[in-house]
Amino acid sequence: MERQLKVKKVAVPAGTAAFAVPAILDTHEVSFHAIDCVNWPEEYPYKPEVEFRCAHNGSELFLEFRVNERAAMAVTGEDQGPVWEDSCVEFFAAFPGQDAEPAKREYYNFECNCIGKLLLKHGISGERSNAPESVIKAVRRWTSLGSEPFAERGPVHWNLVEIIPIEAFYKDQPQKFDGLEMYANFYKCGDKLSVPHFLSWAPIDFPRPNFHLSAFFGKLIFGCAALLALLTGCSKNPENLIETYPNRQINGQALSDWSFSRDGQSWEEVTTPHSYNA
Repeated sequence: MERQLKVKKVAVPAGTAAFAVPAILDTHEVSFHAIDCVNWPEEYPYKPEVEFRCAHNGSELFLEFRVNERAAMAVTGEDQGPVWEDSCVEFFAAFPGQDAEPAKREYYNFECNCIGKLLLKHGISGERSNAPESVIKAVRRWTSLGSEPFAERGPVHWNLVEIIPIEAFYKDQPQKFDGLEMYANFYKCGDKLSVPHFLSWAPIDFPRPNFHLSAFFGKLIFGCAALLALLTGCSKNPENLIETYPNRQINGQALSDWSFSRDGQSWEEVTTPHSYNA
């Protein structure tokens, strides 16, 4: 069964510093999800503790990874280098609507080692091109281990944040994250560590380690906040709102997914459908 994850929309100003993201996501109660699929247990049984969470503000995607492993390493000290050989976390994403079969979807691979050096390419497996330098620079990063390369050491606990602007998906050029659906997977690897490992969020059914298999991506569903402008003419009474939207949907989402916010000024998305609350 395909793994799915709903990406919550949060009120975060554009341009927020990456180091501030963990506290912001805590405030918005954004949950972590484990990267714990050991797809090749006979050859690579080691499973470090790895989890991620994500949210968006319409124009930026916020990713936070937390890793606890027996050893970490960061030899690559520049962007677009072989970061997968170090302690590395990765986010691969593809947009629906492509004519190609799932195994041949074009995708983006955001690969980041534990000191925040980024590898970003686009294309299909075996035929990918580097992202423009301007796109690489636009992805803001923060890591708890600093930015200087280091030899293998451990044990190590580390955090990494990436803020990915909507413009980073430069081939597809979406206008905003609100309401988007995206095929994706999240990974943890360390090809040249003393104990190599290859973990994924969505399972991979393939005989050898390979993250570049878009047929095994899960799905991300991006939430969208109902704006007051959208609700012009509606009272705060849910029944009146339903009269205005008789199909019981806003932006394609069921009205049961919405609740009037405590500040009394806007409608906000809730993660579990329930009756309306004033």
